[in-house]
Parts: sequence; C-alpha cells; structure tokens
Amino acid sequence: MFVAVVLLLSAACAPPLPPPELPAGVDLRVLGRSPGAMLLRWSPDGRLLAVAGKGLDIYEPAGSMRRHLLDEQVSAIAWTSDSRTLLVAVGTAMSSRLETWSRDGRKLSGRDLDGYAADLLRTKNGLLLIEGRMQNYRFGSNLRVVLKELSDREEGPSRVLYENTLPPDTAAWLAQHPRALSGAVLNPTGDMLAYFQFRDPPAFPPAQQLMVRHLPSRRQWSVAELSPPAGSPAFTPDGERLLVVDGKGRLLSLDIWDGQAEPVPNGPGRAVAVARFGNASLLAGRLAVAGETTGVAVKVDVAAFDPAGRQLAWLRASQLEVLDLAAGMPPQGGDGVPTERLESLHDWRARGLIDADDYRIQRQRMMNQ
Repeated sequence: MFVAVVLLLSAACAPPLPPPELPAGVDLRVLGRSPGAMLLRWSPDGRLLAVAGKGLDIYEPAGSMRRHLLDEQVSAIAWTSDSRTLLVAVGTAMSSRLETWSRDGRKLSGRDLDGYAADLLRTKNGLLLIEGRMQNYRFGSNLRVVLKELSDREEGPSRVLYENTLPPDTAAWLAQHPRALSGAVLNPTGDMLAYFQFRDPPAFPPAQQLMVRHLPSRRQWSVAELSPPAGSPAFTPDGERLLVVDGKGRLLSLDIWDGQAEPVPNGPGRAVAVARFGNASLLAGRLAVAGETTGVAVKVDVAAFDPAGRQLAWLRASQLEVLDLAAGMPPQGGDGVPTERLESLHDWRARGLIDADDYRIQRQRMMNQ
C-alpha cells in the first residue's frame, strides 16, 4: 500500500493560476493540482476534504497536509458520520469495488459489487449506494439501476430505481462513460432523493430525466428532461427547488413537485453548490455571500461547501482551491427547520393525501411558527 504525506506546497507542480478578484472577507488558498478530479467531499466535522477522480487524496486545509491513497479511477466517495472513515467506490466500465479507508490512510476492507457504483450518499441512518448493472444480450442490453442501504459489515436489500433496454451502441457508450449514471443528491431533511434516469428511447436522442424519489414511500416522479451531459443538481436550502445546469449550459431552478422552472442568470461555470444555511452559493460560476452577489464569475466545474458553510472548495482548471467565507457563518440558533414535521408534510404530499395548495399553506404556517 502506497500512502504519502506531503506538504501542499510540494504538490503544486504547475505554476498556480492567477487568483480571481474576491470581495472583502473572502480569502483563497491554493491546495495543489488535481488533474482528473471530479468529486469533492468534506468530512462531517469540516476538517478534511476528499478529492477523487483519477485517484484519491485527502487534504487537511487548515494543516496544509495532503495524503495520497489511490491511483485508480474512483466513481463515488462518502464519509461516515463520525468523520473517521471514507467509503470509496473504485472501478471503470460497469464494475466496481467498494473499499473502506481510515482518515489516516489505512485500507480497512474491500468487497466487489455487482455493477458500477454511481453514487454514495450519507444519510441520517447510514449510507445509500446507487449502482448500475448491465446485462448484455444479442439485441441490446438491459440497464438496471438499484438503490441499496449500506452498513459497515453488509449490504441491505436492493430496490430498483429504474430499468431500461439500450441498443448496442448506446450500451457500449455507457460502458465507456458510466458517470452518465451519476449525480444523485439528498434534500436537506434527508427523506428525498434527486437523481438522473438515463434514457435512450427509439427514434430520439438519449436524455437524462431528472427524478425525485420520496424514500419512505418509494414514490417517485419526473421533474424535467434534460439534454446530457447535465451537471449534478443541488437542492435549495428550503428543499423546495432543484438547481441544475443542463447539457446546453443553461442554469435552471425547478420546483421539486411539478417541475415549474424559474429563470436564473447564467455564469461561466457548470458547478452548482449551496451552503446548508443558505448564506452562500456558487451558481454556475456566480459567487454569492450573505445573500449578495459578489461579482465574482469563475469557470468552475466542481464545487462543494463544508457542512458549516464556512469554506468552499472548488476545482478551477484542475487547480484545487478553498475559499474562507467570513460571511458564510451559520446564523445563531441553527437553521430553524422543523425536520420531523417537514418530513411528515413531505409524506402526505408524496402519497397524494394533500394537494399542492394544501401543502403550500401548511408549509407556510409551519415555517412561520
């Protein structure tokens, strides 16, 4: 096993990019170069940043440390709730291996999966794995995408998210570009999942259907059909809308229940990230802090806020940078969202027990209490 600990200054092999203009109170630190990186995941305690794609590294921005774990292709990563271990999906084409690594760089376990690990998501009760499985036949291929719960010791039962028949050329393309299956996110209360459903209907070009699934009831519905490749979506802090950049580079804001779209000004990038408490965001390259657009417009493809909304990590032309956002501190008293009551309201709406008007009225009353 090759594990190296080096200073960040020695990790930068190429001359650093000139920094963008930043508003007062926002500082930028260059952590190094990460060519081929596609995933950024902060640990729940906000101290470590996992960076993955063509390999896997763990950074500790405050301590100027980088720990190299893997050189292989990584498709998904997720921290456990205690920030002590990292689940890593390793593999290409339509097969993966699931490994567990400690935060200090020790491999703890590994096991083969039945297909391609498209996403790993941390929930209140554990982890969710979204896995694509391909079965090839003479006439084409059957694509089955499943959702399963994970624990440290075993995998839970699989539930089918969707199933499609693909022609041979599409199946061959997907085997070479399996990240078309990725992009799933959980809403702030953790009871709803947004994900892309890959479709290739006869006589039409392939498309990505943006779906929302209510996890307790297993009911799901389409929010929008997007031209691929769409960027990873992000829920707004209130959980009522999804922000996503479609395959044509347009930034969309979509109602999670009926898909109603609102126009959002476009920036030069494709990354969409929103701080948990809503006081900072990066929308397709447009940075906003404390509700005010800063005027910063950067071409960023991957970005992620830490859990407290104090730090924003992004990849800018393969350069890994972290912004300290003095104005991104969470408000005193927490986010004020009545989680259990909101989950009950989501359940009634997903099961059709209340209509859209009743839902809006009940939610407004709840938020005003």
